[in-house]
Amino acid sequence: MRELDIGDALVLELLDHQPSLSAIARELAVSQSAISQRLARLEARCGSPLVVRSSGGITPLPLAFQLAHHARAALVQLDHVDALLTTPRAASGPRTVIAASLTIADHYLGSWLARLNTASQIDIAVGNSARTIARVRAGKADIGFVEGPHAPPGLVSWELGHDALVVATTPTTAARLATPLTPRGLCETNPVVREVGSGTRAVLDAALARAGLRLPVGCAVANSTTALLDAAARGAVVVVAEVAAVQQAPVRELTCIPTTFAMPRTLRMVTRPGAQLGVVATRFTRLVRAITASAPLGTQTS
Repeated sequence: MRELDIGDALVLELLDHQPSLSAIARELAVSQSAISQRLARLEARCGSPLVVRSSGGITPLPLAFQLAHHARAALVQLDHVDALLTTPRAASGPRTVIAASLTIADHYLGSWLARLNTASQIDIAVGNSARTIARVRAGKADIGFVEGPHAPPGLVSWELGHDALVVATTPTTAARLATPLTPRGLCETNPVVREVGSGTRAVLDAALARAGLRLPVGCAVANSTTALLDAAARGAVVVVAEVAAVQQAPVRELTCIPTTFAMPRTLRMVTRPGAQLGVVATRFTRLVRAITASAPLGTQTS
């Protein structure tokens, strides 16, 4: 029986997030027929299909998810070995651009980069989710990190985890409010909110829409999490990511107000379908997928 090689691992690792064999072929810079043949050999080896093929692409079966997970873990270890063997001069080339939303840039991106030996070859562009998505679609960023209620259409998305929005303010302001806050009660506080285009704002708008409501005209807008927390510390009611509120509550003397409704959001990594990522970008996406498969965002504090 033929031993598995790196080419097999590379294909297996992509089965659980690329939408088609042609997209896998584009990412690996090989022909679709080569991917089809390699996948057929792998399926023959394990004695069962790994994906369901259709005119719309591929749907991975449970075994494909297991194999992708283990192949990814093995490739991450090989990436570390290769990075140690590669001199900085040999690793030079086009720089990798990562676009990230404020939440992911503030709370997660740094710890991921610290685990990548080639982080010095990466440029970071921080903005709201809409700007991040636009950068990836336009080819101005290789990888994007966003949050929101829905996966952005036209991009390959990988779910990194889930978190939630909370309503925060000072204990003094909270004591004057009728709690738990209903959607209408929140609107009546004229909360300070993030700008249109941010993942936080999209999730808030979706939660209010489910109750048949919209934010009142004239709500103050903050263009960053820091600005939201500053407003909360001055006594305003704000809608902010739970991870930020919990982290800053002791420092700024804030409290989270109970609500009758939830504001969950999904954090995602996005790339263009079949994008031929460079070595550093490929290693980074693989590393992030491996980390968040073991500890999805929302279950960790750094």
